[in-house]
Amino acid sequence: MSSLSQAPSFEAPQRKKPETEPESEGAEIIQLFPENLDQAVKDEIFTIVALDQKIADLEIELEIVCEALKTGKPRRLSMLEPMGPVDKAYEWIIIKLLDKFSKDKKLTEEEFARLADGQALIVQELVGLRKDLEQRVLYLPVGEGETRRLLDALDGIRNQLRGNTPPAPERALTSGENGLEFRELIDRERQALTAFFGPEFFAREIKEVPPLPPEITPEKYEEWKEKGFELHYIPPVEMKEDAEFPGWKQKPGKKFTPGTQYGIDFFDAIKNGDLPADAATLAGAWMLVDTRRKPRFDNGNQSYDRDLLAPVLADLRQKGLIANFQNTGSRFNISPDELEKPEVRAALAATLGIPVENFHLPRAVDANYLGNAFYPEWGETDCLEWHEDVYQIRLRLFGGHPDGGGLSYVNWHDAGHRFGSIGFRPQGRFSLKR
Repeated sequence: MSSLSQAPSFEAPQRKKPETEPESEGAEIIQLFPENLDQAVKDEIFTIVALDQKIADLEIELEIVCEALKTGKPRRLSMLEPMGPVDKAYEWIIIKLLDKFSKDKKLTEEEFARLADGQALIVQELVGLRKDLEQRVLYLPVGEGETRRLLDALDGIRNQLRGNTPPAPERALTSGENGLEFRELIDRERQALTAFFGPEFFAREIKEVPPLPPEITPEKYEEWKEKGFELHYIPPVEMKEDAEFPGWKQKPGKKFTPGTQYGIDFFDAIKNGDLPADAATLAGAWMLVDTRRKPRFDNGNQSYDRDLLAPVLADLRQKGLIANFQNTGSRFNISPDELEKPEVRAALAATLGIPVENFHLPRAVDANYLGNAFYPEWGETDCLEWHEDVYQIRLRLFGGHPDGGGLSYVNWHDAGHRFGSIGFRPQGRFSLKR
């Protein structure tokens, strides 16, 4: 790899070329299935085998780097444990690699830095490839029984190539009917999480992007995208005040915006009990996110672009469920108390096409992550948005004003008040079934 081109020289162990090339390995597996096996399945099998071969090559390269770090020659990585369920075996490997190899005094600072950098890059690539392989295997478009047969065959051939014959593990897999359609989405979220949290934290703490809940279909996803919504996975990570994540440029709270007196100190409010103890912990769920920019303030005349909520809000105002306003379809001048009325929640959830129990406003910490990772423009316009968080007892958080720090700005007001400058962003939250 190019990441090792500047590393100190050392003798690389020679890798024995397997007698069976990836194409023939995939062909052997395909022979287990009927002649009318769908071409998409065949293509996926060849892709899986090629990925598996690339992972094997990376393991050898990683072993070379480990030897150069003078930590003792490790066992061949593919021999550490039976392959079994992909996530368990590789989770063990990655954690061991990240925790074990420390600086050796026999190497200079510069030599160690180069090698450690090379190791980290290889681990990062290995993690990504392994997860890609896992998703492709789990989501092959064949029946559950056929999937198990294919995976057992793949394990047997893989282990034979590597000189390893572990007992075939018992698998607990689903057929993943929507897997192929969602692979690009899952890959995108994995890359975004790795960029935001850093590859080491992702491998150690997050580990995976879970499959989407079964109620989310490809057809539903396409419908949401046409309406300006997107799906994002938000992991259950505690966003500690002193955490130094690469993508966390704007932390919530006024202490992170020197020179401004606006807003609250978000983390102090948690310590003081003004906010719940878990207010800084991300949701741990797939979210349906409204991707629209906040409009600029125009004396209450502003509106969100292509707002599908406008006719619904106009109807709710006509029925007296929310207060009237100069722009009857506006998301502004609505209080949190009004947004919590059962009739209002039901109407908004129906417009999004989600169950009412899945309808929420964004929590401040989730909005902060999404803004930093995907939507920095949420903090660039001078309107504000309500959050779901309860502050003290009768108060609700809001934020997003650039004069208070943009994505860092968090403040509170009474849940019964409404303002022509504070709107809201609907969100769907899909709990993960473990």
